[in-house]
Amino acid sequence: MKTTFLNIIMIAILVLSTNTTYATLKRLNNNFGIVADYTSIDAALNGQATWDTLYVEPSLTSYNLIGNTISMNFQGSSFIAGYLNAANKVMIGNGYFLDNGTINYTPPSLQSNKYNSRIGAAIPGQITPYVTVGNNVTCIGLTFETLVHQQTTQIGHLMQNINFVSCLLTQGMRFAAPAPSGTISQINNIKIRKCYIDGIIFYNGGFLSGYNFNNFTLENNIILGTTYSIYMLSPSAVSNTLIRNNVISKGYTFKEAYCANNIFLEPNYINFDFTDNNLKNNIFVSSSYGLTNPANSVNNQFNVSDTSLFNPFAQVLTGNLKPGVSPALGAGVPNGATPVDCGAFGGPDPYKLSGIPPFPTIYELSVPAVIPAGTQMNISLSTRSNN
Repeated sequence: MKTTFLNIIMIAILVLSTNTTYATLKRLNNNFGIVADYTSIDAALNGQATWDTLYVEPSLTSYNLIGNTISMNFQGSSFIAGYLNAANKVMIGNGYFLDNGTINYTPPSLQSNKYNSRIGAAIPGQITPYVTVGNNVTCIGLTFETLVHQQTTQIGHLMQNINFVSCLLTQGMRFAAPAPSGTISQINNIKIRKCYIDGIIFYNGGFLSGYNFNNFTLENNIILGTTYSIYMLSPSAVSNTLIRNNVISKGYTFKEAYCANNIFLEPNYINFDFTDNNLKNNIFVSSSYGLTNPANSVNNQFNVSDTSLFNPFAQVLTGNLKPGVSPALGAGVPNGATPVDCGAFGGPDPYKLSGIPPFPTIYELSVPAVIPAGTQMNISLSTRSNN
């Protein structure tokens, strides 16, 4: 009863703070003893006609997609993936890296509950699980435990209106468009912002099909690929593509993008291809870069020591630029007359530590361990806005 009451307080704060934006909110919670609207994500998706927003409450146990699936094909191989199809819906989690034992990183004390809101897949008979996010879905503060595999064949070779905000992608994201020969797939209005991506964001759909990228935003992320961080190979056409204020650990391949205010930690310039990018005010550890149009490259810095950027360098996650000396300070394209830092913590809407969602949260909580019958229960809690 005690835990249920505290969760209701948290939800009430969330609902009141967001006014009517998330009016019909439902709760997903699989913790023992908690009474919520849903205990499994499959059930929540089956009942999505009754909610606009699903609060995926933190838990020790993952919310695995089991029955809600989609058949997919990639480079001639067919498989079944978990399908997060919640069109015109918002799903909100608790953030990530909320304790000290995850990545040798001291998190901000902004969440009383230190567990993540984890989305995974446990498809019977599927050895390698994937999660595919359907069109017109917004994910905030969630942890994805599998590769997020986007495939345009799910709805007529069209993928559109998908937002990832302050999410943890533990295995990166793959875009695939294996449409029939001569078919041009459309990838429209995709925004990935303020996320921690432990892997690569890439496109690879085979050689028979083409694809168009329209209104693609990759902004204020930390992207830690192992060979490449961004690898979008040869789209047919690109418009309004924004790659800005990211920390990018490895190689980059994209064409016709506005690429500004990023920090590129890849030392080998051979792994860069900036064909027809508008390349402005980026910082490179490497001495040069790969293919580009020199006329579109201005105010970029090269041969920057990675240890000169952060203080210390190992704390890249904290955005702790070396005060007064870091080459990233004020080096971005200015916002009017306001200087802008390069990297994920620069710009008007910077990366948030631990993916804390932009809503009020309970960050301190004191509850009596035992409450004698007939006595008053005194609860002390502290909240703050994270906008």
